[in-house]
Amino acid sequence: IQHECLHLILPVDPYAEPFERIRQSLTGTGTTAQRPDLLVFAIHRTPSNIVTIKITPVEVKFRQGTMSNNDLRDALQQAANLGTILDTLWAQPPENDLWGVCGTTLLARCLDLAFRIYADETIHGKTPAEWSNIEQAVLTAVLEGTAAITLNTAGRVIAFENTTTPAILDMDGDGRKDT
Repeated sequence: IQHECLHLILPVDPYAEPFERIRQSLTGTGTTAQRPDLLVFAIHRTPSNIVTIKITPVEVKFRQGTMSNNDLRDALQQAANLGTILDTLWAQPPENDLWGVCGTTLLARCLDLAFRIYADETIHGKTPAEWSNIEQAVLTAVLEGTAAITLNTAGRVIAFENTTTPAILDMDGDGRKDT
């Protein structure tokens, strides 16, 4: 991934229990137990070997009809719930050293699973050795605390509907298309 961006998609369900325990333990997040379906990791390594990771929670909806704006806002809130929790856990300074270690370890485990999901070289065009080197560089940066982590806390929604008119909408009024 030198000079390029790598995108990995991770299902959230395998991590439902740890995310819920973290949500309950973190104070002041104002979140609910709702969570999105996916996490998207956009990983970039600069020429000076700085690893940056942008994480976006994504809720996916399939509907026979069309979704109302309220339904789309609710779906976006599912993504935002986890976005807020993960921002506190992974992008902000930890409450203490134990939270720091736990948060870093959970992020490394999530990334490790995402790298394993995409390990088939027919997907990414890298040899197994090249893919392992990329994974090792990313996980090392995460575990050493040198990776720059950012979160799209508002998340995104992908809605598949029975319509002939596709739309990209700003459902939360922040000026960015999120649905």
